[in-house]
Amino acid sequence: HAQHDALSICDSILLLNNGVIQQYGSTEELYDKPKNQFVAQFFGDPPSISIPYTEISKIAQSSESGLDLLAFKETAYDMESSRLDGQVMCMFRPSNLRISKYVPSKGMHIIFTGRLLTSVYCPPGYHYIVEVHEHIWPCYSIEKYDVGEKVYIYIDVKSINLFNNNN
Repeated sequence: HAQHDALSICDSILLLNNGVIQQYGSTEELYDKPKNQFVAQFFGDPPSISIPYTEISKIAQSSESGLDLLAFKETAYDMESSRLDGQVMCMFRPSNLRISKYVPSKGMHIIFTGRLLTSVYCPPGYHYIVEVHEHIWPCYSIEKYDVGEKVYIYIDVKSINLFNNNN
């Protein structure tokens, strides 16, 4: 079935992978709070952005007092400590990324520095491709920015899902 259609017409979804239940819940739960990496990657166009915690902790900065990144790191550290193998992956939806010429001053965000590679006007806003430390991420905004411009990409910490390779 088409994932977009399922999200738009269903009240709840039972998602299977090779006959094994991955998650059952409302469309919002499966999209916003996936239980594992399979569910996170199944929905969305483009799908979730996936980056190892060890890398995100090196390239990210935090807003306000830094408590947001500290709390985020503590949660990921707890997952790293309890893992059997693999590493903690940070996954988030491109639709949750925000873009600005300035570091956001309010809110609890993880912030990345990037450079705009492309810009396409798609009313009512713009679709951008941004290079963030060797990663290529899609972003959307109603604000116009110039290709080649340095920008800040930020995301609310509550929009980041953490998984280890065991789930």
